[in-house]
Amino acid sequence: SQSVTASLLAYTADRWYIQTGVDQDHVLSSIAGLSNAGARAIQIQRTAAEAGATAMVFAYPLDTDEIVKLRGSKVSFSCLAKAGATWSPTNGTLVATLYCGTGAAPAKRNATPYSGETSAFAISTNLTPGASGSTTITGDSSAVIPTTTTQAELQFSWTPIGTAGATDLIALDDVQIEPQLSASTWTPTNYDRLPFDVQYRACLKHYLKSFNYSVYPTVSAGTGGTINFMAQISLVSVAQFVHFPAIMRVTASVTVFNPTNGSASWHNLTAGVSVTAAIDPSTTIGMAGVFISAVSVTANGQVLAIHYTASAGI
Repeated sequence: SQSVTASLLAYTADRWYIQTGVDQDHVLSSIAGLSNAGARAIQIQRTAAEAGATAMVFAYPLDTDEIVKLRGSKVSFSCLAKAGATWSPTNGTLVATLYCGTGAAPAKRNATPYSGETSAFAISTNLTPGASGSTTITGDSSAVIPTTTTQAELQFSWTPIGTAGATDLIALDDVQIEPQLSASTWTPTNYDRLPFDVQYRACLKHYLKSFNYSVYPTVSAGTGGTINFMAQISLVSVAQFVHFPAIMRVTASVTVFNPTNGSASWHNLTAGVSVTAAIDPSTTIGMAGVFISAVSVTANGQVLAIHYTASAGI
């Protein structure tokens, strides 16, 4: 699970981001899939007793390779949704919108419209709180996606009301946009279940981490997966070049984490002390790796460890 505090924009699972408002703490969780063929779904829950009532956004900004597949075609949308028993929006309304723009590069839309913005579809569905099964939501664009489209974002939005109950939540699964391959009435196809390794590799150009797959990046998360350096002699300064496991879409923003305490530093596992770290001290960071240095190692054979994340998100 992932806690997202009020008034924050944060990336979550599979490149989706959430935008919360004032007094709108949320927890996002991996739950059992809403379809028999699906492994996992995402649950977005407003924390009980929170009273913020501004519009919520849960959205996926498309990258260039995803946008070009849709240009010049009408598109169909489909997903599964399920509302908790205290899902609070008026009439239980959830809206799915595909925004398109013509700005210079792929971007998050969030609350700021794109340049030359058009809306391919806006599908409003009233969900029944606490229904036993999920609701299938489908819809089509009213027109083709402009061939000049360079930006796009699929956005779910809803407006909670009142004070959150114990299950003021929405679960989503099998979210899909697909181009209509003919001009006739189009029936959305079955969800395209790509192999896990294919999906995982596709995400790495946007975000990667040294932490084990199941571990959320934070300080004091243990040494599993850390970048390590073993000194051969006592050194005043040491460094390690970290080769990313994938080429990122743009130059990444790198953050480091001490694996055993609350600092952004290397940890000398042998001596049990923190060692100051510098990210990219030579200004050589690229799409394939980063240079991380440490101020010193005091003796031969000492081992340093550090975690990192690299973000190149839209």
